[in-house]
Amino acid sequence: MEDRLDSILGARHPVLLRCAARTRIAWLAQHVGTASAGRYATTWHCLSLACHYHRSVLPPTRAELRGWRDDVAAVLRELPTP
Repeated sequence: MEDRLDSILGARHPVLLRCAARTRIAWLAQHVGTASAGRYATTWHCLSLACHYHRSVLPPTRAELRGWRDDVAAVLRELPTP
């Protein structure tokens, strides 16, 4: 997902490649709609949390991993090609 967004930004507004993820998602909301940007943000947030190990949090289940995989596929279908 990040690679696709970077490709889009690189083609349209390269200066945004240096910005934080929240800024990129705000730009995305203006160009693909708030619903798609919201799905991107939610999926990105879940994956980000899952990638940072915390002893006090249970690891994701197989069902969660499959759901996130499906969410990533759906987000990628909604994003324009660069």
